[in-house]
Amino acid sequence: MARPAAVFAGIALFFLGARVFACGSFVVVSGSMESTLLPGDVVLADRAAVGARVPGTKLRLPGYSNPRRGEVWVFRPPGNVGISVTKRIVGVPGDVLVMRDGGLWVNGVERDEPYVNARRGMDERSDDFRWQTAYLAPEIEPETYDPSRHNWGPLEVPGGFYFVLGDNRDQSRDSRYWGLVDEKRLEGRVAFIYFSFDARARAEPFPVLRRIRWHRTGRKVR
Repeated sequence: MARPAAVFAGIALFFLGARVFACGSFVVVSGSMESTLLPGDVVLADRAAVGARVPGTKLRLPGYSNPRRGEVWVFRPPGNVGISVTKRIVGVPGDVLVMRDGGLWVNGVERDEPYVNARRGMDERSDDFRWQTAYLAPEIEPETYDPSRHNWGPLEVPGGFYFVLGDNRDQSRDSRYWGLVDEKRLEGRVAFIYFSFDARARAEPFPVLRRIRWHRTGRKVR
């Protein structure tokens, strides 16, 4: 008969392995994905989909699927160490992306995006957009290219990279600003919300206990 200590150790190792290699929990801290995800949502992400990283090494286990357009993923954005964010993949390798007046076109077809927050703010221009000139379609002259938040492209997504956007397009720092996401930075495909609390009530004591949003718990993320 197995000793209790060995049983508990086995259970602990099982859950640790599941946490590292199969799934992970992440807290949403910004409003860039409203109304799909709200600050205070705690999501479960499927690490095995893309293949989890082996701790302490540069190795990665093989995944069982490729990221697809329209899926919400957790990843580490370019230029940030130790920070994970959540966005929606809108462009996969080989895609040609264009945005006109806030509408997204992929490979010449306008995308139906019912999840997008429809509010449109100022169409700002920024030097942050200049990275896009390296990925312009051949018919566009880099010297005359003048991208903005709601008008840019056409851009070609190279192999091994993805273009991501927040659903709350006016309040999201995403691939428009800091570039394409290397597949090596992907952490996991978001599956569902397994806990949620109103993070805006930070001034109150224990909002994680007193401001639980039960109606969001268990909601599948689409």
